[in-house]
Amino acid sequence: MKPTLDDVLATATKHGLKRIGISMLLPGEREGALDKINKAVETCAKAKVELYYHNHAWEFEGEPGERFIDKLHKQLDKRARLELDCFWAAIGGDDPAALLKKWRGRTGSLHLKDVAANAPRKGSEFSMPPTAFKEVGFGTLDWKKILA
Repeated sequence: MKPTLDDVLATATKHGLKRIGISMLLPGEREGALDKINKAVETCAKAKVELYYHNHAWEFEGEPGERFIDKLHKQLDKRARLELDCFWAAIGGDDPAALLKKWRGRTGSLHLKDVAANAPRKGSEFSMPPTAFKEVGFGTLDWKKILA
């Protein structure tokens, strides 16, 4: 059985957690996800718990303005936060530093990992080879720009 949001919130509040997150949407969970996420933000806010959304590469598929990441930026309840995964944003074809500027005030945390020079682009979470991941500073991302 999958725990419900109420179950997760009960556990979070029992342990004094102030943030919970959506780590990944599987393909079968993506239809109508924005409405569901916004409803979850409302439920979390009532419990005084912040909800964050963690990106992967699929959110960057499609035309600018129509990608899921763009819809999130435009339609996501402003109380929610983005946990920007710099690796997956770059793999998806976007610039993590530019995304941080765009999401200014709405980014709750960063997931820091670097991208190997030979990493496949537009890859999936399910097919990315382990060699694509590098420690921060040992790949191709501009960390001075990202962390500024």
